[in-house]
Amino acid sequence: SLVGATVEKVVGIAQQVDHVQRILSDQESASRAARVLQPVDVARLVSESVNLLGSDLQPAIQIKLDPSLQAAGQVLGARVALQQILINLLKNAAESIRSCSPAPSVGIIVLTATTESRDGRNMVCLSVTDNGAGIAPENQPRLFERGFSTKSRASSGQGLHWCAVTTAALNGHMEIDSAGVGHGATVSLWLPQG
Repeated sequence: SLVGATVEKVVGIAQQVDHVQRILSDQESASRAARVLQPVDVARLVSESVNLLGSDLQPAIQIKLDPSLQAAGQVLGARVALQQILINLLKNAAESIRSCSPAPSVGIIVLTATTESRDGRNMVCLSVTDNGAGIAPENQPRLFERGFSTKSRASSGQGLHWCAVTTAALNGHMEIDSAGVGHGATVSLWLPQG
């Protein structure tokens, strides 16, 4: 019927508008994060983020802070945004460890840092590695897409997308690597050296 077709078109348009508004909202929050770029000490940033999580990760999960974090110096970024990104990555790593079946005897999250010149810029690579459930190869390219999730919760699928968009606004980028299901994963956060 004509009414049915019109209703369908209106619903379709409303969904497109909603999609555009979500993209604009992502861009706005990312550009807000990028406005206050300042040198941020890597080792301090990591220890503050771990402390903010506190008992959320303990006691079944050990967090190991590699000495390379001290050597990494500073990144250029926005402290609060970077803390939110790290907390998100740590929570994801902890969830991945908890979702293992069978569970590892000890859940371990290791944070490391390296410095490298990329595209003519000095970058710091901050990595979060876990011995959790790992990621299927077919899912790896989609992990930063809005709404994509390997979890069943309705709210899932926003975290990594937000992290990637915000990191890009800070002139950095994110990568995820996993040898596959059951082999843990490493999320790398590349940021300009401060």
